[in-house]
Amino acid sequence: MYINSIATATAETFIDQETVKNLAKSLFENTELDIEKYLPIFENTHITKRPILMPIEYYTKDKTFVEKNNLFYETALELSKKTIQAVLAKSNIEASEIGIFILVTSSGFVTPTLDAALIDIIGLPTDCI
Repeated sequence: MYINSIATATAETFIDQETVKNLAKSLFENTELDIEKYLPIFENTHITKRPILMPIEYYTKDKTFVEKNNLFYETALELSKKTIQAVLAKSNIEASEIGIFILVTSSGFVTPTLDAALIDIIGLPTDCI
């Protein structure tokens, strides 16, 4: 086995780091967390923009875990599907020829896993790992 191709995908909407910093400050300023202590992290990362799934106002409203995780699942599944399709197009191979694929995310979790769902959606071999 060998790596034939790689691809990545992110949300199409981006937000600048200063807006993220201000959002964090407003969300935590009336809590026990000393947010001022953590705000320098936003400058120290040297990140200029971040992808977001929803308009900024979405993140200011309370959501249940189920609501947040459902948004993650739907979006991550679509982005993962696009990524695999891009890999297939770049590598000129069929989905049935893939033996291993690696999917990495740190934004949410689901059971069954995203990779398990993608096996059926993309038509990957059922013994694909």
